Amino acid sequence: MEKTKNFLTYQEQEKVLLNIIAQRGYQQLPQMVKNGYPLSMTVLETLRWSRQTDLIVRLLKKEFTYIGDNAALFNFLQVLLGEKQTTRLIVEESKKDESCLKEHPLARLLAYLPPETLAENGFWSKLKQHHEWRLLAKYGHIDDVILMETQIYPSEVAKLLSEYQAEKRIVELKKYKWLVKMPGGPDLLWQEKQFKILFENRSQLNDWGEEETCQKLCSCPEGQEFLYQAGESGWDILLSHDCFDPFREHGEWSFLLKKGYPDAINWNQWLRDVLASGSKRKIGRFYKDAAKAGQWQILVENGQSRLLLEMGKFRLFRKSLLHSSSKVGEHPQNDNCGSRICDDEI
Repeated sequence: MEKTKNFLTYQEQEKVLLNIIAQRGYQQLPQMVKNGYPLSMTVLETLRWSRQTDLIVRLLKKEFTYIGDNAALFNFLQVLLGEKQTTRLIVEESKKDESCLKEHPLARLLAYLPPETLAENGFWSKLKQHHEWRLLAKYGHIDDVILMETQIYPSEVAKLLSEYQAEKRIVELKKYKWLVKMPGGPDLLWQEKQFKILFENRSQLNDWGEEETCQKLCSCPEGQEFLYQAGESGWDILLSHDCFDPFREHGEWSFLLKKGYPDAINWNQWLRDVLASGSKRKIGRFYKDAAKAGQWQILVENGQSRLLLEMGKFRLFRKSLLHSSSKVGEHPQNDNCGSRICDDEI
């Protein structure tokens, strides 16, 4: 049955209920409350002093609207019924209404019950709202703890999860960030190839120091590739640990030269790259960079006579005249990129 539309204000409706009570028309109250007349602390206290305890309980077990402070209602019930019966009433009525879209007014009083009571009666959602993680874990709801909505991943909760040996379940649920602050967590993150989490939290891992984390990432091709893709901060770590392979694989020759690592460059491959580009500007730039880096062999083999002459390398200039640019690659140098020109030829 739909509630009767009432054009009275709450204060006016309260006055009507009080008049009914004054006239001892108690039998009318259930229907009036059902139709939308609100219960207030004034109405409830008036009923209590009218010795209508059973009627109050009857009204509270039905759908009703309550206007007032929830703490006041909770205290009122404890005075009226006592602690145990109040708890029983709140729990029973809240459970009945648990699946309803509209929360029963008594369900709001669950916040005033001891957390242990909520756990004993299965109010897991309320425990999550109140962040009672230890109780949830104690009663076997470890998934609720692992899946809690958070951006912080508190260390005290991580410690709790460690106490309950939840590492395997954390991995299964892919909530890897909990492992950051757990004993043995970094090792699990490493096994699961969670390089991003390790890298972003390298200064606060439970077992690993920042330098150890960087060394681990540099110790395998996948970790090196991750650092390369991480951008500038990752590139700095790679260079500081002499990890040049990702830069070679991605052809970052100019970058290596700029950072002062000419010996890490595969000059033959760099030449092949610029020749493949067909850009005269890039090719010219390459030979100038090679000259600055003292890579005389590659200039000689590719007939860069004029550039050698400009650099004052007269013996090498004469030697380069014997080579033509068409013979590029006939005498490839080793990929360790060092010049094969002897000092006495310079």
